[in-house]
Amino acid sequence: MNTHIVTEPSALMRRIARDALKGRWKEMFLGIAIYTILTGYVKSILDMLFPFYRTVDYFGQQLMVNTSFVGSLYQVVLTGAFAYGLALFMLTFFRTRRIDNKLLFEGFSMIVKTILLQIVMTVFIFLWSLLFVIPGIIAALRYSMAFYILADHPEYSITQCINESKARMRGNCGKYFLMMLSFIGWAIVSSLASELIAAPLTTATGLSIGSIVGYFIALVPSIFLAVYVKTTETVFYELLTQNLVVMVPDQHVQDQGVKPDNMVNANYEVHEETAPKADPFTAAAGAAGVADSVMDKAADVFSDVTDKVADIQDKVDDKVADIIPDEISDKVDELAQKDETLAKGAPDVETQVYTAEEPEKEEPKAEEPTEEFVVDPQDVITPEDVEDAVEEIIDEIDAFGGPKDEKDEL
Repeated sequence: MNTHIVTEPSALMRRIARDALKGRWKEMFLGIAIYTILTGYVKSILDMLFPFYRTVDYFGQQLMVNTSFVGSLYQVVLTGAFAYGLALFMLTFFRTRRIDNKLLFEGFSMIVKTILLQIVMTVFIFLWSLLFVIPGIIAALRYSMAFYILADHPEYSITQCINESKARMRGNCGKYFLMMLSFIGWAIVSSLASELIAAPLTTATGLSIGSIVGYFIALVPSIFLAVYVKTTETVFYELLTQNLVVMVPDQHVQDQGVKPDNMVNANYEVHEETAPKADPFTAAAGAAGVADSVMDKAADVFSDVTDKVADIQDKVDDKVADIIPDEISDKVDELAQKDETLAKGAPDVETQVYTAEEPEKEEPKAEEPTEEFVVDPQDVITPEDVEDAVEEIIDEIDAFGGPKDEKDEL
């Protein structure tokens, strides 16, 4: 397996996600809503139904914390299964444009492996977080692709999924982190929208059925944002594994003798042209381009830092692997392999190619010649013509025997 460095900017990955979601936002909203409610809010309901409060000393202050065993057990058992189901759901949608909400529950066909993978990842991230916050964040970034890899390869062991995720994310942690950070503006807007929806209902009704309904209505903006984020994350994984490549048709590439059909990957370049007149949209596009450039440079710096931390983490992991007996890891993998025959993996498709074409410029339409209305002098009615017409009418009346005094009167 060769490590592939993702070079596409965050703006392009979001654009690819929006193109994939065109006409499918409602169906994807339903799937992500099911996942969000089952993973996040069922636990909260179980904590309220089966509370267990205990006092915790927090910097000299006594705090009451609800440590419900039922809610915690639900989270430990089902988080991994739903994480696998979500990865399978997203990969199937992006590769085939097929939306199947039943895939969200596919993790239960390999419940042991998903539980153990989630537990191992959580323990590693927790242990690295004890040293400092940054190593814990980097560990979470390195393990972030584990469930996607398991969805692609259900036959992999837990150790294989974690190791491959670590290998593929080497040099890509900074790009992934800044890609997720690029949604911060949408997150703020979503939070404000949710507060504006939930606050009036809660104030007016108090803690009642109306407030609960309002609370779920307030989730709508955040769920739409989750659809956008998870689709972009899937785009990142597809670029990472080279199941998706981006081609930018550019004349200078062809001039250098490189055929577009032989291109494996290409950086996305924005070619700016001098416009005759500046407008707000051009200024906004320029600012977005500058922001993307700054974020790319920040990603490079962050990648260097994460690579150094990753080297330290690898050395520590090797030491820990030497200390932990092989029988324990073998036993974990053996437990996880028992139900692998029931697993359903993501569909295999040929490498998708995304062509980032520049928007076509509309040429000004030529004005169609208009027919001029020309008045013929012979068509103009004169007073003499009116008198002649009256005389003709009078003559016709005389021919039918009309009275002569009417003629004289006219």
